Amino acid sequence: LTLVKTKQGRFIIDTILLKIPFISSLVKKSNSASLVRSLSSLLSSGVALIKSLEIASGTVSNFYFKQALNEASKKIEKGEKLFISLKPHQNLFPYGAIEMIEIGEETGKTSLILKKLAEFYEEEVSNAAENMSVIIEPALIIIIGLAVGVFAVSIIGPLYSVLGTV
Repeated sequence: LTLVKTKQGRFIIDTILLKIPFISSLVKKSNSASLVRSLSSLLSSGVALIKSLEIASGTVSNFYFKQALNEASKKIEKGEKLFISLKPHQNLFPYGAIEMIEIGEETGKTSLILKKLAEFYEEEVSNAAENMSVIIEPALIIIIGLAVGVFAVSIIGPLYSVLGTV
């Protein structure tokens, strides 16, 4: 539990979460949804892009997402567009996220497209979590059944041996 609270522990856990096949997709989508929702709200409120990125980096929990936003912020200060500054971290974002940001910047409707993208990713995360629970339920039932069976045998076994000696 204390591992999560330290910076190095958080780094290790975030690295592991991004390596596990099904969970990495969920982590990427949930962090992207949070990030994109925050950016959309901030940009539509008139907050500058660099300031929006700094604020939005506080809404994501993953170390790598925070690092990507900090690097992107520095590149934007030098004059790059948002989608170009996020391209080096393309493996971090779900498929199509950076392309949608590019379309938003080119059309001038970045906040609107980010809002739609956030809704899409939130729906994806919700569906993935629901699917995960459908997969986990039978496994948990089997595990609980095995545990109950082990306890039953460990209690009934000695009872039979005692009754056999009587």
